[in-house]
Order: sequence, then structure tokens, then C-alpha cells
Amino acid sequence: MMGVPAGLKLNSQLDKLLGKFFLYHIYLWTGYLQILRPYLTSLLWYVSTIGFLGFTVQLSSLRDLLAMMTLHIYCFYVYAARLYSLQVSALSSLWRLFRGKKWNVLRQRVDSASYDVNQLFIGTLLFTILLFLLPTTALYYVVFTALRLLVLCVQGTLYKAIAFLNSFPVYAMCLRVFQSQKMAGNLYFQVLPRVPQRPLYLAMQVIHLPYSTIYQKFKKPNTDSDIQYGWAVFGSHLLSGHLIYPWIEAKQTD
Repeated sequence: MMGVPAGLKLNSQLDKLLGKFFLYHIYLWTGYLQILRPYLTSLLWYVSTIGFLGFTVQLSSLRDLLAMMTLHIYCFYVYAARLYSLQVSALSSLWRLFRGKKWNVLRQRVDSASYDVNQLFIGTLLFTILLFLLPTTALYYVVFTALRLLVLCVQGTLYKAIAFLNSFPVYAMCLRVFQSQKMAGNLYFQVLPRVPQRPLYLAMQVIHLPYSTIYQKFKKPNTDSDIQYGWAVFGSHLLSGHLIYPWIEAKQTD
């Protein structure tokens, strides 16, 4: 991203600073892999041997390995998000300064305030500098956020697969496949043609439950916290630079 990516004209000094900063961390990541290289073969062998514990164990191990192998992407995302969030927060505070407002920390609201000429002059300088540096910071933030979201999508897919397999009613589905009477649903009675001087005969037919009904009725409840943020909250977190943690690890608070 150093230079003129996609024809975008960035601040050259800040671009070089951020580029060298992330290149240094890539160098650290390479050293981290060099340290782990002698142990990777053994690690992969141990992961493959625990396959007899079940397919969900393999998926969980794959998810953990993905988190380990993408640790550098998470670090890059945290660095870029913190810098972008700090810059956006500073611009928001300076914008309130121009409007004669300030944020009241105690009451958690915006109140009116008066500023002298020196404060307005310093605020104007800082606002101008941060505003012109924002595109460079935002570019790094957008790139690393996209990579982080890609990793979270893969991890979320693995989590959904694990949760589905853990909650899948295997025994009930097997009974339904083998047409067991335990999975009987409704009963259908049909009146047979009546013969004079003979009693009334009815033909009974057992209607088995559909597979979708069996799954919804007999699936195991998922005890893990699986909270998904709404699109409004998700978009506000992206625009403000707040860290996007995995939704499956969010704690529900009433």
C-alpha cells in the first residue's frame, strides 16, 4: 500500500511511517513462523490423530489453527483500528469546539462552552492536520478491516457447522429413516366401502413426522452465547473504528 495505491494520493510521510511499521511487524511474524516451523509437523500430526474424537473436534481444531495462523492479521487490524478511532474521536472533539460545544463526561452529554481565540486557533490547526491525514489512515484501516472480516466469516462458518452438528438429533433422525412408530405424527383414517349386513371398517394409516419438524422438535438447545449485532450497530462500529470482536464470544447482558 506504500506509494500511490489505486491512484490515491496519500500523505507520503505518514504513508512511509505506517508502511515501515507494518513491514516491521511482518518481519516479526516471519520470525514467529521460523520459531514454530520445527513444531508445525508435530502439531499437525497431533491434530490429525484426534480425529477419532469426532468431526466437531476436527472443526474446532481447525478453527483454533486458523486463529493462530491469522494472528498477524488481527494485530494489524487492532493497530489500524485504534489509530483510526483515535483520529476520528479527535476530529469529532475539534468539530464540537468550532460549534462552541464540549462533551460533558460526568453527565454524558454535549454542553455549551466558550473558547478564546488561542484555543480556536490551535483547534483549527489540529483539525486541518488530522483531516488531511485521515485518508491515509482510513486506507490502512479499510484494508486490514476487510482482512479481519474475511477471517471472522470463515471462523463464523466453522462455528455454525460445529453448533449444527452438536445440536443435530441423530437418534431421532435414524428412527425416522427406519420408519419407526415412535416418530409417528398424525393418523389418517379412511372409510372402506361398506358391505351390507357387515360392520363398518376403517383403514388406519400412520403419517410420519417430516424431517424438518423432527429437527426443530428434538434438536439440542445451544447453550453458547450466539449474539449477532444489528446492521446499524455493526455499521457504526466500522465507521467509528471500534474493534469488531467475534459475535460468538459476545456476552448477553439483560
